[in-house]
Amino acid sequence: MEDHYKMAGMNRRIFTMGLSTEAVSLYLLLCGLADEGARLTSQNILRVWNGTEDAFCLALETLAGKNIVRRVLSDGKGQEAYRVLDTEHWT
Repeated sequence: MEDHYKMAGMNRRIFTMGLSTEAVSLYLLLCGLADEGARLTSQNILRVWNGTEDAFCLALETLAGKNIVRRVLSDGKGQEAYRVLDTEHWT
Protein backbone atom coordinates (compact mmCIF):
# COMPACT_ATOMS: atom_id res chain seq x y z
CA MET A 1 0.00 0.00 0.00
CA GLU A 2 1.32 3.43 -0.86
CA ASP A 3 2.35 5.64 2.06
CA HIS A 4 -0.13 8.44 1.33
CA TYR A 5 -3.02 6.02 1.91
CA LYS A 6 -1.81 4.98 5.37
CA MET A 7 -3.03 6.59 8.55
CA ALA A 8 -3.08 6.16 12.27
CA GLY A 9 -6.01 4.39 13.90
CA MET A 10 -9.13 6.15 15.12
CA ASN A 11 -8.53 8.81 17.78
CA ARG A 12 -11.22 9.46 20.40
CA ARG A 13 -10.52 13.18 20.25
CA ILE A 14 -12.91 13.28 17.27
CA PHE A 15 -15.83 12.95 19.73
CA THR A 16 -14.86 16.05 21.72
CA MET A 17 -14.48 18.51 18.85
CA GLY A 18 -18.14 19.48 18.46
CA LEU A 19 -18.35 18.20 14.89
CA SER A 20 -21.56 17.19 13.14
CA THR A 21 -22.73 13.60 13.26
CA GLU A 22 -21.96 13.30 9.55
CA ALA A 23 -18.39 14.56 9.97
CA VAL A 24 -17.72 12.14 12.82
CA SER A 25 -19.34 9.33 10.83
CA LEU A 26 -17.15 10.08 7.82
CA TYR A 27 -14.05 10.10 10.01
CA LEU A 28 -15.00 6.71 11.46
CA LEU A 29 -15.72 5.37 7.98
CA LEU A 30 -12.32 6.53 6.75
CA CYS A 31 -10.62 4.87 9.71
CA GLY A 32 -12.50 1.64 9.06
CA LEU A 33 -11.62 1.60 5.38
CA ALA A 34 -7.98 2.29 6.15
CA ASP A 35 -7.92 -0.47 8.76
CA GLU A 36 -9.14 -2.86 6.05
CA GLY A 37 -6.37 -1.70 3.74
CA ALA A 38 -8.71 0.04 1.30
CA ARG A 39 -7.61 3.09 -0.62
CA LEU A 40 -9.32 6.23 0.65
CA THR A 41 -10.72 7.34 -2.69
CA SER A 42 -13.98 9.16 -3.25
CA GLN A 43 -15.27 6.14 -5.17
CA ASN A 44 -14.46 3.68 -2.37
CA ILE A 45 -15.85 5.99 0.30
CA LEU A 46 -19.11 6.74 -1.53
CA ARG A 47 -19.62 3.03 -2.15
CA VAL A 48 -20.21 2.53 1.60
CA TRP A 49 -21.34 6.02 2.69
CA ASN A 50 -25.01 5.77 3.61
CA GLY A 51 -25.81 9.48 3.51
CA THR A 52 -26.35 11.76 0.56
CA GLU A 53 -23.52 12.92 -1.64
CA ASP A 54 -24.16 16.47 -0.43
CA ALA A 55 -23.80 15.32 3.19
CA PHE A 56 -20.56 13.55 2.23
CA CYS A 57 -19.18 16.72 0.63
CA LEU A 58 -20.13 18.85 3.63
CA ALA A 59 -18.63 16.35 6.09
CA LEU A 60 -15.45 16.16 4.02
CA GLU A 61 -15.23 19.95 3.90
CA THR A 62 -15.66 20.07 7.68
CA LEU A 63 -12.91 17.51 8.26
CA ALA A 64 -10.59 19.25 5.82
CA GLY A 65 -11.26 22.59 7.50
CA LYS A 66 -10.13 21.13 10.83
CA ASN A 67 -7.00 19.57 9.24
CA ILE A 68 -8.29 16.10 10.01
CA VAL A 69 -8.41 15.00 6.36
CA ARG A 70 -6.41 16.17 3.38
CA ARG A 71 -6.88 15.48 -0.31
CA VAL A 72 -3.64 13.94 -1.54
CA LEU A 73 -4.41 13.00 -5.14
CA SER A 74 -6.87 13.86 -7.89
CA ASP A 75 -7.17 12.52 -11.39
CA GLY A 76 -8.95 15.68 -12.52
CA LYS A 77 -12.08 13.67 -13.31
CA GLY A 78 -13.67 13.68 -9.87
CA GLN A 79 -11.70 10.74 -8.49
CA GLU A 80 -9.81 11.95 -5.47
CA ALA A 81 -7.81 10.25 -2.73
CA TYR A 82 -7.59 11.35 0.88
CA ARG A 83 -5.43 10.92 3.92
CA VAL A 84 -6.41 11.26 7.56
CA LEU A 85 -3.82 13.40 9.31
CA ASP A 86 -2.24 12.78 12.71
CA THR A 87 -3.95 14.57 15.59
CA GLU A 88 -1.02 16.96 15.96
CA HIS A 89 -2.30 18.69 12.80
CA TRP A 90 -5.95 18.91 13.89
CA THR A 91 -7.35 22.33 14.74
